[in-house]
Amino acid sequence: MVLSKRHSGRQNKTHGIKTNAADLRSHISLKNIKNFIRAHGVKVKIFKAITCPCLKESSDQASIVCGVCRGSGFAHIGLTDNNNTNCVTKRIVMGGRTVHNNLFRKGGKLKSGGTNAVIFDYLPSVGDLFRPSTDIEIINDEFHKRGHVYENGKSSEVLYNRTIIGVEGIYTINEDKSQIINYRPGIDFTMDDRKIIWSSQPEAINPSLGQRYAVRYQAIPDYIVMDAGPSFHIEHDQDEPEAVRELLDKPIVYDVTLTRVDQVLKGRHNEKTV
Repeated sequence: MVLSKRHSGRQNKTHGIKTNAADLRSHISLKNIKNFIRAHGVKVKIFKAITCPCLKESSDQASIVCGVCRGSGFAHIGLTDNNNTNCVTKRIVMGGRTVHNNLFRKGGKLKSGGTNAVIFDYLPSVGDLFRPSTDIEIINDEFHKRGHVYENGKSSEVLYNRTIIGVEGIYTINEDKSQIINYRPGIDFTMDDRKIIWSSQPEAINPSLGQRYAVRYQAIPDYIVMDAGPSFHIEHDQDEPEAVRELLDKPIVYDVTLTRVDQVLKGRHNEKTV
């Protein structure tokens, strides 16, 4: 909801519709807003961000081998605390949460794992992490390379999302690109938390070293705040009662732009899958 700041006399203009302060008060009810978010919102844990100290002064780039930010550039206070004592729990209204692929874009795909959210009485900062408590998504556009390791020797075959519900399968195509090869959970590979472990048993099949493969899995994804600000602000006349001025002046609802964390990390980790 965005209200214009233009006004004349005792009237405010809202998208071309003139309304007075009494009309605004009837529509902008704290109770109505709370009830809407309570009825249609999802509960999220919000972890506050700081700039990760791994950022290099020379390039202002985060290290992709950093165990804290994983290359995003944002470290989140309390994220590794099992009790989550340093997070804030809020209920927000989130828009559609899908990854859009423009397959016909010249030069390749245009991907975005973004969504918009509305939050009441809390202003997050850029980089903060939102973790929905129950929303499950299918991740089917994540790629890794068999046997790839970072410069510090650690395997890069680790899923980007932290809260994994289950891995459905890992897939490649054969050499002549005529069919899909399906690697079987528990037979060809196992999971150690988020790390993919390839089986060495005689009956197991593995991708060849350096081969690129896709993973399809279910997760409760995290989101990174890309932008946040007041959803609306209404100017008032100075002769309005003080209580009315305080209500109209206070930004109580905020718009938040979010990007799914795996999309953020892929932008930093592309060099390992190219």
